Amino acid sequence: MYVDTVYKNSYAVTKAKAKLLTQGKKKSNLFTDADKAKKTHYYKFKVSKNGKISMKLTTKNNSGRIKAAVYGKGMKTKKKTMEYSGTHYFNCKLKKGTYYIKVTKDTKKSTGLYSLTYSDKTESR
Repeated sequence: MYVDTVYKNSYAVTKAKAKLLTQGKKKSNLFTDADKAKKTHYYKFKVSKNGKISMKLTTKNNSGRIKAAVYGKGMKTKKKTMEYSGTHYFNCKLKKGTYYIKVTKDTKKSTGLYSLTYSDKTESR
């Protein structure tokens, strides 16, 4: 069985144009063979009050690695490297403000789908 999904290229290649990630809503995109190595997609999210958040990154890689980093003002950058498929969590204590997520295609051969969600409830695997 095959399932076709259309991706609308809803990503930004610079921090200044980062796409907004809304709490509880999933954003999905992919890296293809045609994308250059080290291609980066940027997303941002806003935390309205101090507290804990959980960022969930799910990858369905065909090959290679996808790297992700969560960072913002006054925050130590949290990084993950995903090889092939899986779900990974970033659990952070954050202050009110705007934070960024950088998702990077690690090598020319890295391909696959990824999706991001965040919430103010801490999750783990």
